[in-house]
Order: sequence, then C-alpha cells, then structure tokens
Amino acid sequence: MTLSYFLTFNALLLYTVYIQVTTVPKGKSQDSPRLVIIDQEGNYSNGFILYDQVAIDCQCDTFAECVLMLLGSYYVFCLGYPTAYAGILGFLQIHVFEDHENNFKKTNKFIEFSKKYSQM
Repeated sequence: MTLSYFLTFNALLLYTVYIQVTTVPKGKSQDSPRLVIIDQEGNYSNGFILYDQVAIDCQCDTFAECVLMLLGSYYVFCLGYPTAYAGILGFLQIHVFEDHENNFKKTNKFIEFSKKYSQM
C-alpha cells in the first residue's frame, strides 16, 4: 500500500510524498486538518483526515469527495482556515463548492483574485 501525504498547497499545486505504510499515522496535537490519500498501484483507494492526534477514515469513493471532507472538517471542528491554506481552501469553498454563506478571513489579494476569476 502506498500513502500519498499532501504536505502543503502552494499556489494551485499539490505536493505529495509516497511511502510504503502498514498503518495510517495520527495527526499531531494542534495541527490543522490534513488529507492523507491511500493509493494502490496508481489508483485511489481511500482517504483519511489527520487532526488532533486522530485519523478519521473518509470512506469516500473519489478523491474529490475526500477534499470535500477536508473542507467539511473545518466546519465540524469550528476552525478557521490556516493562513498557509486559506487561499486555496477559500477558492475551493467559493468557486468549486459554491458556498458563499460561510465566511472566512480573506486577504486583499484573495478578494481581488476572486473578483477577477468570477468575471472570467
């Protein structure tokens, strides 16, 4: 089994690390929720959300559903998006999942980008 661990979002790129595992690691205390994807021979198998020393089994059929679960975890745990992820998570929330009701802290650059994207 190969574990794809999404380390960080940078612009619109996802960085991954592939390692052989036999168990799913647990999140560290006070870490932001992170998405771990289980990949078997190049095919999506399952996903986990690591948060506060717990691994939550997503039980999703697709990668997209896992991303939705990651976004949902911020709602469930009443968390604000971490600064490093706020832009990409906010973009997904507003422009992909079309959730305009739940607010999050937006930078001036994000507001400007979001307006330009909406006008496209």
